[in-house]
Amino acid sequence: MLLVLIRESVFTKISNLKSEENKSMKKTIALIISFIMLLSVFGITAGAAVQKGTYGDFKYIVTDKNSVTVTKYTGKSNEITFPAKIKGKTVTAIGSKIFYSNEQLKSVIIPEGVKTIKEYAFFRCSNLESVRLPESLTSIAAYAFIGCKKLKSIEFPKNLSKLGTNVFVACESLKEVTIPQKLTVIPDRTFEGCISLQKVNLHDSITAINYGAFMYCTSLEEIKLPKKLSSIEISVFIGCHSLKSISIPDSVTKIDSFAFSNCDSLERIKLPNKLKSIGIAAFGSCTSLKNIYLPKSLSAIGSYAFEGCTKLEKISGGKGVTEIGSTILRKTPFSRNKANWKNGALYYRTWLVDLKKNVKGNFKVKEGTTVISYDAFNSCKKLTGVYLPKSVVGVNTTVVAYTASCFDSPSLKKITVSQDNKYFKSVDGILYSKDMKTLYRYPAAKSEKSFSISKSVKVIINGAFSGCNNLVKISFHPDSAAVIGDYSFDECENLCDITVTKRVTVEQYAGLGWNSKKSKEEIIKTLKIKGNSSNKSLMKYLELYGLNDCFVPLCKDGSENHTLKTAKAKAPTYFSKGYAAFKYCTVCKEKIGVKHIARKQLPSSTVTVKSSDGKLKIKYNAINGADGFQLLIVSKNGGKKITKTFNTENSKNVTIGNLERGEYFVAFRVFKKDGKTAYSNWTWKNTDKSKTVFTVK
Repeated sequence: MLLVLIRESVFTKISNLKSEENKSMKKTIALIISFIMLLSVFGITAGAAVQKGTYGDFKYIVTDKNSVTVTKYTGKSNEITFPAKIKGKTVTAIGSKIFYSNEQLKSVIIPEGVKTIKEYAFFRCSNLESVRLPESLTSIAAYAFIGCKKLKSIEFPKNLSKLGTNVFVACESLKEVTIPQKLTVIPDRTFEGCISLQKVNLHDSITAINYGAFMYCTSLEEIKLPKKLSSIEISVFIGCHSLKSISIPDSVTKIDSFAFSNCDSLERIKLPNKLKSIGIAAFGSCTSLKNIYLPKSLSAIGSYAFEGCTKLEKISGGKGVTEIGSTILRKTPFSRNKANWKNGALYYRTWLVDLKKNVKGNFKVKEGTTVISYDAFNSCKKLTGVYLPKSVVGVNTTVVAYTASCFDSPSLKKITVSQDNKYFKSVDGILYSKDMKTLYRYPAAKSEKSFSISKSVKVIINGAFSGCNNLVKISFHPDSAAVIGDYSFDECENLCDITVTKRVTVEQYAGLGWNSKKSKEEIIKTLKIKGNSSNKSLMKYLELYGLNDCFVPLCKDGSENHTLKTAKAKAPTYFSKGYAAFKYCTVCKEKIGVKHIARKQLPSSTVTVKSSDGKLKIKYNAINGADGFQLLIVSKNGGKKITKTFNTENSKNVTIGNLERGEYFVAFRVFKKDGKTAYSNWTWKNTDKSKTVFTVK
C-alpha cells in the first residue's frame, strides 16, 4: 500500500511540470518510478513487520512467500493434526514451546512439508503417547520432547539429519529406537533417563555419540556400536544397569570418564585394538565384570578406572601402558587379597598401583616396575626418600581430570634414579626427564631456601613445587623459555620472591603465591614477583589474581641490575588525580607501586545557598582554571533531580525557581574541558561535615 501511495504522489508531481523547462526533472522522476516498480515486483519492503495470522485454532507467522511456522495452539483437543497448508502457504516448522507443559495432549500428527520442530515444542507433554513425523522432517531442536513420559515409540524419518541436545530426556515409556542413516551424531544427553529403552539400532553412519547420550537408560540390554565411531564420550552409558555385554569397534581410540560406570550387569566387554586411553572411573563399579583384556595400543588408564569392580579377577594385556591414575584397582578381589601386598605396596604385573599410608623412610620401587600410580606416595606422610629403578617409564598421568605429581609426600627430601634409566634423571634429589627438559618434582621437604631453574627446563609439570614450605626464592634463567604448569607453586607457605623472565609462560593456574592459609592482603604484603611487563602470560596471571601490587619489573635486558628510586608524590588537583610516592627503575623507567589519590574536592565556602519564597538563591566564586560549574539539586525523598551548568569566569548569583515544596540536597563541582572533560569531586557537605540540606516552603 505504501508503494502505491508513493507512486501516485510522484505521478501527480510529474503531470504538473511544464514540458520544456522540466525535462531534466521528468527524467529523474521517471528513474525513481522505475525503481519503485521494481520494488513492488520483487516485494522488497525495507523493515517490513513480521506477518502474523490465525488459522482455526492455530496461530502462525509467515517466514517467506511460500512458508509459515505454526507458533501456538489455542484449542482444547488432546489429538492434534497440524495443517499442511495455511492460506496457500506450506507449514514448514513447528514453533518453540507450542505445547510447553501441556498435560492434555495425547497424540500428534505432523504433515508432510514440515522440516523443523523447534526448541521445547512438546516439552513435558506428560500424557503424549504417539507422534507421527513426516518424511520431510530434517531437524528436531533441543529439548523438543523432554519429559514426554508416556511416549512409547517414535519412528524417525529417513531425512532426519540433525538432533539438538536433550531431545528425549526422561521419555520413560520409550522402548526401542532406530536412528536414521543421515544422522551422524547423537548429541549430548539425547536419551538420558529413558528407563524403558531396551534396544537402540544405530547405522554405521554415526561417527560420534556425545556426553551422556544413553545415561541411566536402565533397561538397555543391547546396543551395536557403529564401525566409524571414534570415541566413547563422558558418561555415555553410565548407570545402564541392564547392559550385559558390549563390543567396541576398532575405530575407537578413547573411552572417556565414567563411560560405563555403574553398569552393574556388564559381564563382557571387548576393547578395540587401537584403544589409547581409558578415562576416570570408566568401568567403576561394574560389579559383574570378571575379566578384561587390555590391548597393546593402550598407553593410559585414568584414576578409579576399575575401582569397585568387585568380581574382577583378571586383567590381561596392557604391556604398552605408561600412565596409570589413582587406585585403579581399589575394591577389587586383587586389591583385597592381603597376599598381593608386599612391604606396604600393591603391584599389579609391572605397575605400582597403591601404597599404604604407613610406609615411611626410604622406599625402593621394585626392579621391573614400569609405571607408578599418579598419587602412589602422596598419602605417605613419613616417606623421606624414593628410589626409581631403570625399568620405570611413567610416573605421572595426563588422563586424570586433576593431574599432579605422584611425589607429594610432605616429608620427602630426595628422589633418586638409577643411572641406567632411559627416561628420568635425578639431580640433587630433584626429578627431571633424562634430557633435563622437564622438571617433574622438587621434593617438598628439601631444606634449601632458594632454587634457580636452569635454562634447559622447558616444562614444569603440574604441582612440581607444591607444598615446598622451605622455599623462599625461585628464579628462572634469563634465557629460560619454560612453561609453568598449573598449581606448580601451590601452598608454598614461605615463597615470597619469584623471578619470572621474559620468555617464561605462566599457565592460568600456575599458583604463584597461592596459599590457602593466607588472605590476598597478606600475600600482597610479602610477595614480590619480578618479571617483565612484555611477558603477556605473566601480566594476565597477575591481573587475574589481583596480584599486580606484587609485581616488580626486570630491566629490559632481562637482568636484575635495575636500581629503584623513590619519586616525589604528586598532589591532586580539582581536575587530575595525584599519586602517593612510588618507585621507578632508573634503567628501564618503569613505575612500581603507583597509588593514585582521588581528585580534590571544592571547599564548602565556594558556594553559598539560601532558600526563600520557594526559590534557592545561590552565590558562587570563580575557580581558576575551571571552564564550567555544575550544580545538582536532589529532593530528599529521592525524587526530582535538577542539574544546572554555569560559566565560572566570574562570581555570580543564580536563582533556581519553580521548585516544589520539600527538602533538597545541594551539591556542586567544577569541570575543565581539556580533551576529555574532567570534573572535581562533588561537594555535598557543609564545613561542619553535615550534608547541605535546604527547605523550600
